Amino acid sequence: MSLTTLKDGRGTGQTAKIDTEGRIHTYATTENEELHVNRHNSEHFITYVDITPTGANDYFFYLKNTHTLDLIINWYRIWTESAAEAIDLIRNPAGTPGNTTQLTPLNMHFGSNKSATVENYESVNMSGLSGGSTLDRLRISGDGKDVVDSYEGGIILPQGTSIGARVVNGAIPLEFTASFYYTRLDVT
Repeated sequence: MSLTTLKDGRGTGQTAKIDTEGRIHTYATTENEELHVNRHNSEHFITYVDITPTGANDYFFYLKNTHTLDLIINWYRIWTESAAEAIDLIRNPAGTPGNTTQLTPLNMHFGSNKSATVENYESVNMSGLSGGSTLDRLRISGDGKDVVDSYEGGIILPQGTSIGARVVNGAIPLEFTASFYYTRLDVT
């Protein structure tokens, strides 16, 4: 059986070699989407909260995507002082956050001056939010160990959508970090 070639669909005349076992011959470097976005677009950010919510069911974190591109939350980190706690992630809480301090997410590409296009707040007792749907409950054992995890498909916030985080118990010092990036889909 002879070797076959795969022609470039854009009319460049370049070809790829495919062997008799159907394998394409290529020299390729692969990188995950987050690294690609960070290296090529400088639009990968991290937001960090170090706070002690006042009481039960208090919102302490809010992130709203105001960019035209989809925002993808890909991983998070949570830590609490020596007490167990649970964090509810709320999809699209209604209202306007009050009693807040504005957060400025940091660009993960240290050579970039691009800023995240978001509304991002922290508070010990955020007011003005209600409703929404519970997306997940993150449980922290309170043994002093960080909980670091990811959402394999990401949490995707199109323009105008938001996510909030609230504590179940409150009055426990905590740290919360979320990593997110913007995606540019090449559909051509």
